Amino acid sequence: GQVIGSTVDLEKVLGQILDVATGLMRSGMGTIMLLDSSKNYLETVADTGLSRTWTHREKVPVKVSLSGVAIRRNEYVMAKDDELAAFELPRAAGGRKIRSALSIPITVNEEPIGVIELYDTAPRSYTDRDITMLMAFGPQAGVAIKNARSFQEERRRRRQAIIVTEVAQAVSETRDQGELLDTIVEKTAAAL
Repeated sequence: GQVIGSTVDLEKVLGQILDVATGLMRSGMGTIMLLDSSKNYLETVADTGLSRTWTHREKVPVKVSLSGVAIRRNEYVMAKDDELAAFELPRAAGGRKIRSALSIPITVNEEPIGVIELYDTAPRSYTDRDITMLMAFGPQAGVAIKNARSFQEERRRRRQAIIVTEVAQAVSETRDQGELLDTIVEKTAAAL
């Protein structure tokens, strides 16, 4: 929790969350998927042990995923073999079939923002202790993601403010219209 909470780089935070979750459960496969702005789709933002063709695909519809069930219920969902048939699931690296899955909501202020999903190519049961640990981890992961996003947004705003200041300074110092336009285009391109 301390390592994840002290990191402000979103990509590193996501990787650390997945490393901790897969490590705790001794699982070689997992993903973190976050809800998009419509809350109808999940986007894979971190993964391990899964087929590249699945992880680089488009968004996963909430309504046809095990993750969607966990999000709607705001609680963990476990499924094995036949129970998984109704859901859209990834493929394990090497093409093997997923035979068990565990989906844990990632929450911020008790509102789901995504899921940590762990997979196994053999039917697997999780103990109450496993579930308790991962359910306690979901809100911690949510806070870490929220903090990293906030830091990223603040850094973006700061860069924009610096560029606006530089453009204003160039406007006040430049007498040549062509040079001024070049400066504005250069700073705008840098901002975007």
